[in-house]
Amino acid sequence: MPLRKLNEALHHHAPALLDVARPLEELLASGGDGRLALDASDQRNSYGCTPFPRPTLLDFGSSTASSISQRAYDRAQAAQAQMWLAATRNNPQDVFDDYMDAARNALRKHLGIAGAEVVFSPSGTDAQLQTLFLVKALLGAPLATIIAGADQTGSGTVHTARGHHFSDRTSMGTRVEKGAPIAGLCEQVRTLGLPFCDTAGKLRSDMEMDAAVYAAVADAVGRGEKVLLQVMDASKLGWRAPSTACIAAVAAAWPDQVRIVVDACQLRVGRPQLRDYLERGYFVLVTGSKFFTGPAFSGALLVPPALAGAVDAIVAATPGLGSYTTRHDWPRRWHRLRQSLPATPNYGQWLRWGSDAGGNGCLFRGARCFPPGRAEGLCRASAAADRGIGKSAIACRAMR
Repeated sequence: MPLRKLNEALHHHAPALLDVARPLEELLASGGDGRLALDASDQRNSYGCTPFPRPTLLDFGSSTASSISQRAYDRAQAAQAQMWLAATRNNPQDVFDDYMDAARNALRKHLGIAGAEVVFSPSGTDAQLQTLFLVKALLGAPLATIIAGADQTGSGTVHTARGHHFSDRTSMGTRVEKGAPIAGLCEQVRTLGLPFCDTAGKLRSDMEMDAAVYAAVADAVGRGEKVLLQVMDASKLGWRAPSTACIAAVAAAWPDQVRIVVDACQLRVGRPQLRDYLERGYFVLVTGSKFFTGPAFSGALLVPPALAGAVDAIVAATPGLGSYTTRHDWPRRWHRLRQSLPATPNYGQWLRWGSDAGGNGCLFRGARCFPPGRAEGLCRASAAADRGIGKSAIACRAMR
């Protein structure tokens, strides 16, 4: 590029170029809620993780959060430089959309879910709000959100299931009151949690969980409510609920009243099962920052092909959703919906996903190379060690 044109581009796009040129550690800790905020004394977030490598320490946070590895940090650093250079030559908004599309394609490829649409989010908790928005838009209200395994899901779910703020700061940096309603999401929403343990602390059997879920859905439909049923596959302890047969029975009984979202945020689930969920028309929540040990946090909502066409008809986002997601998180095909959302690129979110899968997919390649026999052996050993807890359903489906 001639020097004069480069100078013109730098002047015209200076704010965007300065934004993407911020220190990498600052970017990796940006674009999320208060959980990513760093303590000034040691540069750790509330989970004790850092946005820079700590090679002398071992991370044991595969169910919640980990510090970034040196390899992922190097990839993020290279990706940041490539993004900055591309933004000096073209419109930064278009460049960022291109990079987000590349990340979508990479995630689809590595999860083996061709045909599904990918909506990125700063975390799995944020993705729950995106799901609530879509289901309300598709089904209408009043809506009941029913959470299976409510005592094993994320702590923010009690708020997001009702359309309320789950932190005192949103991913867009807006200061809010935790637990307060979000405009456009909270109206005419009732929520019900179905924990694995009953009120006496006793674990429900699989049959009891199935019966509780089916009865709750039937009751909600009988009240004249639409239903968003969030099922668990799998929790931090590897627990699942309800059974596949129960989920299918619910979907078959009330095809026009119920939408199902699978909480697979731990990503302790095999590719065949992910494909099966999507082929059945279920939404799926995933993250790259838990079992796949990417840096905290990165989330995504997988939209099944059967519902993607219906989303085309949504003309605008609800007012409060713009505090949690930007237009770049959503596929370009949903043009009208995207236009109603902020145009602010979330570089931190993109870099965290890039460290997990976007454009590189190193962690996913590693999962493919992990020998199934060894995976099953480790799961059996873990299950044996876990028997003292009372129940173990450790995810033994190897990634294939």
